[in-house]
Amino acid sequence: MPHGKDIANRFLFANEKMVDMGTLEEELQKIYDSEIHVSIGWVWDGGIDMSIGNDDVSGNVQTVAEVLPWLQQAIAKHFPESKYNVERTGGTIL
Repeated sequence: MPHGKDIANRFLFANEKMVDMGTLEEELQKIYDSEIHVSIGWVWDGGIDMSIGNDDVSGNVQTVAEVLPWLQQAIAKHFPESKYNVERTGGTIL
């Protein structure tokens, strides 16, 4: 059974609403279904390199735990009208 802290870590606030972050597997599938290009790779001592779009937006994080928040923030900033971002923040796609 998950602990309170584990459950709390699954949520973040977007547009003043609490949003379920889901698991990395679930969220990567949703991003894929939204047709957003994502690249994730690493070398053991160089952190985790990520990019979205056609490699137009890229970044580096130090832990796997930082991957999903980075992707969600980058998608919200650069693809705010994407199916993934709209649904994640509680909106609906017409």
